[in-house]
Amino acid sequence: MRRGKLALLVILPLLVITACEPLRKLDPVWSATTLPGGPAARLTDLDAASADLVIVVGDDGEAWVNDGYGWDNADSGLEIDFTGVALWGSHAWVCGVDSADHGRIYEYDLAGNWTNHDLGANAAWLAGIDSAENLSAAVGSEGQIWLNQGGGWSLYYEDAAYLWREVSVDQSGAVLVVGVELASSEGCYALFSPPETPAPATISTLERLEDGQLTSDNTAWLVDRNGILAHLSAGVATQKATLGFIARGLSAIDDSTCWVCGMGGSIARYASGETKNFTPDSSEAFEALILTSPEEGFLAAQTQVFTYR
Repeated sequence: MRRGKLALLVILPLLVITACEPLRKLDPVWSATTLPGGPAARLTDLDAASADLVIVVGDDGEAWVNDGYGWDNADSGLEIDFTGVALWGSHAWVCGVDSADHGRIYEYDLAGNWTNHDLGANAAWLAGIDSAENLSAAVGSEGQIWLNQGGGWSLYYEDAAYLWREVSVDQSGAVLVVGVELASSEGCYALFSPPETPAPATISTLERLEDGQLTSDNTAWLVDRNGILAHLSAGVATQKATLGFIARGLSAIDDSTCWVCGMGGSIARYASGETKNFTPDSSEAFEALILTSPEEGFLAAQTQVFTYR
């Protein structure tokens, strides 16, 4: 009897202490989400203004929107393979290519309406699009750079020596385009602010740049097709990591942290000199990702979306 009381006296304080301790916050994980009407034919890009506004696009004119309460089908009904998407306010710019390999740009107003912005017959295959404030840019083959500075889309630059894969527009008005110089197969970029003329520069240590994102008007993250990650500052590209997979998309948090996704269900986070790999339960190609905060993000796989939280 005494022994039982003593045991109870020992256990009760432990229970009190345990109850008063704060619960340890679990680390975020990447988890798959089934899209309504899915699986998708092939997702290619996504963008997010916040966790309450996300849009993902893909082949066959497919699109889905998440307003914070779940994903809704926003299929365009167009015979267009969408390749890029960029949110601006309550609208989204979506670029792609038609059956004749002509670049196309559409505006989606998040109420379900799709509007074509005719670029004419000279628009080449478009691969990427981005927007900030009153400046939007789209890029693709033939070295074409299209800009919209509030008065409609127009061809700003063209040089068939280059193929552009992606574009990043900063709030300052700076524009970064990344891709490859076709003759040398070296990674190439151009960083400019309109009305400046782009001056492409190659990086001999990198192959075709798959993605890049500005963190200011003169700093950016770059990743080439082989998964070599580099940081660009004042015109100098410094290699930071070799990720070990074929890279497709990049999302920067700041000048010390960024995420990269790629083939075979590969995701890596680089932070202050250390690389951490994540292994979601998928072998699909991971095409694009965006982090809305250090602990929340979204990723477009081939047929489904992954959420990080």
